[in-house]
Amino acid sequence: MMTGFVKTDFTIGRKDVELGVLQPAPATPVRGKITVQDARAEDALPEGTVQDARAEDALPEGIELYLGRHGRPLYNGEATGVSVKGSGEFELPNAFPDEYALALKGLPQGYYLREAAQDGRDIRRGPIRGGGGELRIVLASDGATIGGSVVDKEQRPLPDMPVFLLPKTGDEVFSGQSDLSGRFRFSTGVAPGEYRIFALSGVLDGEELDDDFLRLNAAGAVEVVVAARSSRMVVVEVRAVR
Repeated sequence: MMTGFVKTDFTIGRKDVELGVLQPAPATPVRGKITVQDARAEDALPEGTVQDARAEDALPEGIELYLGRHGRPLYNGEATGVSVKGSGEFELPNAFPDEYALALKGLPQGYYLREAAQDGRDIRRGPIRGGGGELRIVLASDGATIGGSVVDKEQRPLPDMPVFLLPKTGDEVFSGQSDLSGRFRFSTGVAPGEYRIFALSGVLDGEELDDDFLRLNAAGAVEVVVAARSSRMVVVEVRAVR
């Protein structure tokens, strides 16, 4: 395989086919840096204190960055995942000149994605573009924890039940599952703010990944508000979708 190009295999049957010109697609690196900043409201500081509203911290170990593909297979040689260095820098050397979705794994408890941009665009909701500018990602470590129990109409705990956490503002939907005692816990990725929590039974394979389906079935969700570094416990009654 030529360096700097993405290769993909294809098969042609016995019938004559006019291929025309095949243009190799050059692979492009995706680079960037992750920093950690705590949100601090200026009015919460003592009067007369001179301090930056966001203090930068060191990046924890074990964070991984992934580029999600939109409805296509992984091409040979294409790199879509990387471990982030302690300095916060990362590079995926062979990304296809396509659009990707940002995903972070290995965030410690209390950490969440605060900002993410490429060429001035918000890539938390918009795509990452292979061949575009460097990614600038900001994490915060003042996140909240939301937990509780999933129960039936008789208030009996239900194990292995899908649980969903939907921010009142924003597009990301968090999903989890109750344990053998019916308990659940969301402790990473939860920014301070307003959320709806709900549990569904009868969910078919793949529906838990469909944000539109989940929003349509969020009726009757428990509403909670969490502050920075706070913890809330709730009881969620399961609802059947079919």
